[in-house]
Amino acid sequence: RTLVHEFGHVLTLGASQVPRNDEVLNNPDDFDLASEAEANCPQFFTGEGCSLPQSYVNLFFDAFWVGIYEDFLNTEEGELYELYPDEFVSEYASSNPGEDITESWTNFILDPAPLGRTIAEEKVLFFYDFPELQVLREQILDNLALMSR
Repeated sequence: RTLVHEFGHVLTLGASQVPRNDEVLNNPDDFDLASEAEANCPQFFTGEGCSLPQSYVNLFFDAFWVGIYEDFLNTEEGELYELYPDEFVSEYASSNPGEDITESWTNFILDPAPLGRTIAEEKVLFFYDFPELQVLREQILDNLALMSR
């Protein structure tokens, strides 16, 4: 589960999805620089860079976080999950959009397709909209089955 989760970070936050903002990354204590970079990003700013318009994380953010992002910014850790428990596959997923997409990815890979009755289930179904991710899911599951023999 941990390896699938961490691979989800690589998949959704890698350079092909979110080009790194080296200036921000090299100056972690410069909050003005980070705020300026975020303000100049027309998509979701991950903290590491501005997501590309068609990146998985940006599409996920637009679909599931636009309406709750202000609440996320104005609540303490764990409070967002209390406000919207049916919107997250786990409490940890409510930590931030990057963890949410990765936790949802992990459920997409390891669990059967949900019915889509909650927003949390819709987040898992999000990945089925991408044929390349369905292929990747099958490859991962096939390799996990080989490893367990």
